[in-house]
Amino acid sequence: MSLQKLYSILNDKLDQRTEDKMRVLLRGHPISPRDMQTLKSPAEIFQALEDYGYISIDNLKPLKKLLEQVDRRPLVAQVEQVEREFFGYDRRQLREEEMVQSALSDLMYHYNRIQMTQPINWIERMTVDLKKTFCTLQLVNRHMRHELRRSGKSDAEITRDILDPWKSSGYIQLQDIFTPKADGTIPRRILLEGEVGIGKSTICKKLANDWRTREKYIRDKFNIILLIDVKKFKGSLKRALREQGLISDCIDLNGFWEYIQKQSDRVLWVVDGLDELHPSNATEIIQLIQGDIFHDSTVFSTSRTCQWECVIKCDYQVFDREIVNIGFTDTVAFDMIRSYFKVSKKSDVNADALIRAVEKDSELKYLCRNPLMCIFLSILWEDATS
Repeated sequence: MSLQKLYSILNDKLDQRTEDKMRVLLRGHPISPRDMQTLKSPAEIFQALEDYGYISIDNLKPLKKLLEQVDRRPLVAQVEQVEREFFGYDRRQLREEEMVQSALSDLMYHYNRIQMTQPINWIERMTVDLKKTFCTLQLVNRHMRHELRRSGKSDAEITRDILDPWKSSGYIQLQDIFTPKADGTIPRRILLEGEVGIGKSTICKKLANDWRTREKYIRDKFNIILLIDVKKFKGSLKRALREQGLISDCIDLNGFWEYIQKQSDRVLWVVDGLDELHPSNATEIIQLIQGDIFHDSTVFSTSRTCQWECVIKCDYQVFDREIVNIGFTDTVAFDMIRSYFKVSKKSDVNADALIRAVEKDSELKYLCRNPLMCIFLSILWEDATS
């Protein structure tokens, strides 16, 4: 029912005496005496009130007050019935849209805060810009890496092969991890493995930040990305949204939870650190990974190599895409060493000397594949030379 239809119904139920009372009440404010003379019926008066902005689709209180003032209270109930039938849905819809926009703003604010990551907690001057460094992390199909390792290749040799276009089939770019598999199926449960310090959490933060900055490969696929730090997880996915700072206290948590359930096929859950999941808090995370809840959402999980198998035990294959992060190439590792000494305001001589030492020692070179070990090595070299 439109407002015009409501005006017509009220018009048919108001007698001349009631109409005269209305004209006296409204003459001069908000309708001028001159304009009032041109209005021929209550329906036209109501329309004039709407034109003046006195009543609107979002505000029928003045209309109800006017009907009370002319002693037509039964008609107030009819206006309220129209509000319930027609306006109630629109207002609920409007409130939901406002709530969702506020929640998305909170998510973007949170992911902006983690754009600059601090690899070593006690070295505040050492931060890494995800935009500038992430693209150097190398991902490889888990099963392909297993076969290459069985053939005698080290991870360092595998990273060198990535630079060779004739050997790089099977290596995975970040923007390709959500693409359909060879058989056309879309991967919904994705696992990323890697050793400690190899950059798994950095990848999670990068995904969140790329969603915030509307990178096409992720924003076209997902309306919402929810990054859950398993170390801080206390047993409830819903409560984790607030406990981990994804949404603020002013957001209706239950309303937002209902929204992501309705939009579940456009939601990306990023679960960082499966191997750190405490058994007492594990139920909902396991249900999420296994598809018992949010089965049509996409779930991207990280774990230290093979450690997730101690947490998730089932008789079928849980993940439909498994990836291993094998770390830096030599060139990128050397760039990080130079960046460290630049940030620490030491001379480039120290960086060059460390790089020469690494080039001569295969074990040091292997260590530098790992971003965290690369930084530790730079710290130790700095202490030794000072």
